[in-house]
Amino acid sequence: MKIQGVMIMKMKRFAAFALLLCFAFAFAACGAKEPLPASPSSSASSAEPSAPKPDSVVRLMAVGDNLIHNVIYNQAKARGTAELEYDFSYVYERVKPIIQKADVAFINQETVLAGKYFEPSNYPRFCTPTEMGDCLLEVGFNVFNHANNHMLDKGRKGIAATLEYWDTRSDKDFCVCGMYKDEADLYSCHYIEKNGVKIGFFGFTEHTNGLVAPDAMTERIVYASQEEVIRRAVEVMKAECDAVVVSAHWGDENYSERTKTALTSLEKTLSQKLADWGVDLIIGTHPHVIQPMKWLDRADGGRTFCIYSLGNFVSAMNGPCNMLGGLVDLDIRKNNNTGEITIENICYVPVVTHYNRGMKDVRVYPLSEYTEELASAHGCKAKTYSGFSLKYLNKVVTDNIEEEYLFEK
Repeated sequence: MKIQGVMIMKMKRFAAFALLLCFAFAFAACGAKEPLPASPSSSASSAEPSAPKPDSVVRLMAVGDNLIHNVIYNQAKARGTAELEYDFSYVYERVKPIIQKADVAFINQETVLAGKYFEPSNYPRFCTPTEMGDCLLEVGFNVFNHANNHMLDKGRKGIAATLEYWDTRSDKDFCVCGMYKDEADLYSCHYIEKNGVKIGFFGFTEHTNGLVAPDAMTERIVYASQEEVIRRAVEVMKAECDAVVVSAHWGDENYSERTKTALTSLEKTLSQKLADWGVDLIIGTHPHVIQPMKWLDRADGGRTFCIYSLGNFVSAMNGPCNMLGGLVDLDIRKNNNTGEITIENICYVPVVTHYNRGMKDVRVYPLSEYTEELASAHGCKAKTYSGFSLKYLNKVVTDNIEEEYLFEK
């Protein structure tokens, strides 16, 4: 009986302990918090792709040869002051409002800016006061090409002086291409970045008027015949930049006054190679007359826009065809989701270099603001071509530039 009583007591204690465990588990289950449901907004955001990034757009303008003859720097000196020995601003007053609308404004500076070491000089060995560079920066230009047939007019020292001058203007945001301090500089990326788009620039020339760089010259210039150098430089820019622009100083001078200007075999073949290497925009200079523009299909399936010659921006040449130049105004668009670059909204703005008899008061006008009265008073009429007129200028434009590009933005 005693054993049985003990067993009964143990069973009662076990039952009580089991009951307590049940209460504990039940209490824990009632007290535990259920997990919160996922937020509808957070689950949707994880499932949906992020919103596409908007495109970036850069407005680029380009003009041709800034060819500074003696009458131009002489009139600048006559307008100078004690603070500014050469005042070139008069030349560009009528086009400055256009240039200043650009994010990037390119110009081919045809003459070296070596006034620190040389007196100003005229054709055939040009040299221009450095005040010209100051003026162009003030007008709104920020890309300066120096690869042209006059870049060796003052030898190595002229190139070194020009690059030295640009180094003094580090207060401004700009890019210089076409003449390079050394081999490393040649294969570095010369670029300007605007609106989130990085644009690389490179320049070469077909020749330097028979002048040859001395063997000891560390500064580098690039000729059109050095295709491997050009291709390698383009590769450097494509690796580091969103868009690539090449300045090509090529072609025949003054080929035609009244009909479409013929392209040389070099212009045709090298432009296609540049396209196949992946260049986005080709800016042609040198012929001193305007030439057509066209799209080139390239090896990667894209397209390259080629301007074969923009003619003169300003000069004191005396041929009527040399008085007409072009300003190309276009947009470079970057798709920030794919990185794709497209060129669009291309507009061609003809410009006219005007001077009076005796080549006085040289300045540039948009053709849209040029009048028959001004054309009648142009200094080239008596000297070379009595038929110079608005009709003549408009014919040269329509003979070379397709109508789709002749509109006002």
